[in-house]
Parts: sequence; structure tokens; C-alpha cells
Amino acid sequence: MEKIWLKSYAKTVPEEISFENITLDAALKRSASRFPDKPALLFHGTEITFKELDEMVSRFASVLVALGIKPGDRGWPCSCRTLSKWWWPRTEGSGPVR
Repeated sequence: MEKIWLKSYAKTVPEEISFENITLDAALKRSASRFPDKPALLFHGTEITFKELDEMVSRFASVLVALGIKPGDRGWPCSCRTLSKWWWPRTEGSGPVR
């Protein structure tokens, strides 16, 4: 199949790129290690750094583990107001109920 969209790419843009196959948690931990004070999220004037986001996710995960929730358990927090609540199930190996 001809990839006609490549014609519009700048000459310096590669035709293909490869991504490392790592978990979302590993990507967050790596970013928190490399760029702890850089913004990970900017939302309505609030800035959260990679370090802060990693700490938020870890705290939320600790609470759920303390409640007896284990990797592989299925469910979803009632209030999805923070990204840490979205991120945790992926870091611990569970996921949302569909």
C-alpha cells in the first residue's frame, strides 16, 4: 500500500519510528526519574510535575492495596477526579470493568 501521507512530511521526519514496549507505570517512573521537576500535567492553571504525579499514583496505589485490592482485581473507583485514580489500575495490573 502506498503511504501517500509521507509526501507531506518534511524530509527530516522518518517514515517509521519505533517505541519501547514498556508499561505505563514504567514510563511514569522513568519520566519522574529523568525529569522530576518538569510539568507532567497542566490543567486549568494547575501544574503537576512528574515527581508529584508519580508520588500521587504511588499513594493512591498504597491505599487500594491496604484495602485488599490485588493485581488482577477488576473494578473502578467511584470518583474519577484525579489522574492517579485512572493510572493506578494500570500500574498494579488490573483494569476498568467494561
